[in-house]
Amino acid sequence: MRLCIPRLLFWSLCFTFWVSGYSETEFDNTLKAAEQGDSSAQYYLGLSYALGNGVPQDYIQAHKWLNISAANVDSDAKEI
Repeated sequence: MRLCIPRLLFWSLCFTFWVSGYSETEFDNTLKAAEQGDSSAQYYLGLSYALGNGVPQDYIQAHKWLNISAANVDSDAKEI
């Protein structure tokens, strides 16, 4: 896996927002990245829906995003 500093910085910030809850802009950015195939964004989106962190708790959406993330080879999502 190729890791670049801007992407690492971006996801570090996203994780910080995930812990404290999403603002509408952060959620939109994560959703956009998830829809574009970013498995990390898909994973965080799935966790957010599962836990109701910054979004209404929705197990169907959580299942959807975690499965998509796992299909895109995100090792963290496969462990759930």
